[in-house]
Amino acid sequence: MATVAATPTQDAREAVGLLSLFGLTQRWQIPMLLPRRFEDLRNPVTQFTSVDGLDASAQLVVGRLARPPDRLSNPPRMDVVLCDVNGFTLKFTLYGDRASLDEFENTLVSRRSEVAVFGEPRWYGKTLILRSAALVDADWVGRVRPVYPGTRRCSPETTRRRVLSDLQTLAPITAAWMAQHLVPAVGSMDAVKHIAGIPPNVTLSRVIERAHLPLAPEQGVAAQRMLERIGALWQFICALDSHRTVQAVPRWRAPADWRRRAPALGFHLTDEQIRAVDETVEDLRADVAMRRMLIGDVGTGKTAVYALVAAACVDGGARVAVLLPNERLAEQVHANMARWWPDLSPLRLTGETDASVDIASQRWVVGTTAILHRKSGAFDVVIIDEQHKFSREQRDALCSAGTHQLEVTATCIPRSQALINFGMARVSRLRQAHVNKRLHTRLWNPGEQSGLFAAIQQTCRRGDQVIVIYPRKSLSEDSDAKEAAEAAFVHWDRIFPGRVVLAHGDQDTRSNAEAMDRMAKGAASVLIATTVVEVGIDLPGVRRVVVVQPDRLGLVQLHQLRGRAARTGGEGWFDLYLQHKVSPKTRERLSVLLTVSDGFEVAEQDMRLRGFGSLSAHSNRQSGADGMLLFGHSISVELAEEVAAKLSEMAPEKAN
Repeated sequence: MATVAATPTQDAREAVGLLSLFGLTQRWQIPMLLPRRFEDLRNPVTQFTSVDGLDASAQLVVGRLARPPDRLSNPPRMDVVLCDVNGFTLKFTLYGDRASLDEFENTLVSRRSEVAVFGEPRWYGKTLILRSAALVDADWVGRVRPVYPGTRRCSPETTRRRVLSDLQTLAPITAAWMAQHLVPAVGSMDAVKHIAGIPPNVTLSRVIERAHLPLAPEQGVAAQRMLERIGALWQFICALDSHRTVQAVPRWRAPADWRRRAPALGFHLTDEQIRAVDETVEDLRADVAMRRMLIGDVGTGKTAVYALVAAACVDGGARVAVLLPNERLAEQVHANMARWWPDLSPLRLTGETDASVDIASQRWVVGTTAILHRKSGAFDVVIIDEQHKFSREQRDALCSAGTHQLEVTATCIPRSQALINFGMARVSRLRQAHVNKRLHTRLWNPGEQSGLFAAIQQTCRRGDQVIVIYPRKSLSEDSDAKEAAEAAFVHWDRIFPGRVVLAHGDQDTRSNAEAMDRMAKGAASVLIATTVVEVGIDLPGVRRVVVVQPDRLGLVQLHQLRGRAARTGGEGWFDLYLQHKVSPKTRERLSVLLTVSDGFEVAEQDMRLRGFGSLSAHSNRQSGADGMLLFGHSISVELAEEVAAKLSEMAPEKAN
């Protein structure tokens, strides 16, 4: 069963027009491009003295033009004054370019007897101001107006006109498509309605219409929740179907005894590591090609687990590829594997590897995405470390139908986390670290930089090291000096002369390696870097990691960066420095790291905040909106869990 969203073709663009920018490919999908919110225009205010300026909600105000609008510049705008039936006035400002202001002025003059405007009323002394004002067509006065998503090429108003122009015609067609594809999976339309929470006497077509044109905002929200549940049901149907289609008879399934290779590691495995290797080897012997995940925080020994799995596979006659996100990590992992089992001769393959090397003849290849661009031949087992650093196409490029695949990560992308939560992914988890460490995470507000700098100085005076991470590598038109790692390096080097090094993705490999070597040898105290240090960096002397403008990074990235501190155990510090004021939503997201230290729980919170995208094995949507049945609209994890529970009640034998 194919998913309904795809890359828009020329035919699709002609069928849905500009709505293809939202991922739509067929006309019946148009009613599934849902409004983001609703504006209640049912009770217009006609007497301005009755307006409560303390009410933060936007309101519809109707009055007549008191005088011709005033056109102003810098920025281009138009000041407008309305008066009510009693002569009281209200002021508002419209912004735009010359053409749009001309259109606004013509509209205002043509409606001189009655002008409707929507905005947030505020009293400033005895003057009533309408903030964020927008003109309202007379057709919407007394109704609930849907507000749709927009793009640079397709404004929210254009989206609304396009969706509503076809809604009445397409809603029954969309409902019929849903019935055709959902009923076979759950048995009946009554079952579909039960899962979606639709009353028995309400048609699916009516729910679709009310999700766009409700009689009241709460009715629209309720209808959208019903469609979200249907979207979640479709997600589960597509996920189960697509994951069945990727199952295949394995190319090979004869791993050797891994325990004879374990002593070469030089340390004892934890019980969790032993269980993880056993679980993976058991999957390798199954009748279908393995699709498994290995999850463990920094320091829990993921590399040892998958290295033993790889060695057992090579011993059993398999060809194995280990894919890593950067050259430094590839070098580290390859060096460990070659030291542990020199008789297996793993090949390191990066962009620097001689083009004359015959990759297809190698039994064990450890490398970067350079593997994807060489004639590598078919692999029996592919291990992908730092899974979140690769797209689905990259992860699947090395895997034929019968290839075993093991994905490894410290913190899952939202899609993978959802697959685990809903029982659609096989997973081994590592929680027990080989060293004990206590990491202190703090969020520093704008203006608190002196306290943070004092803490950094104290860390360096103790002989420990610090990594300071900036969101950009260099100055650009839309960044200031504080945000640029290269500019910051100059500043930090003045404070700690000769003790500061720089690393970022566009710096040549040798310079980055020299910077890391100086840190590893203790010749430098401070590393200024971008997120290039997120993975593959093992610097035992680092006790403090500082992230400047952490609001630019995701929770998973930030947690990975936190893992760079106190790698050898003991006490460490992770500082999140906000240079500018952020929204309450952003602060809530960052605050997760203040209370949650477990990577699996961080990934769980990240999924709930961002959405899980598409669960289909064929999709690239790894977070955010659905994009399969709903467009421009995320399915909340809570609603998906509700649908999963109902499915489990209806067919407990199929729940897993």
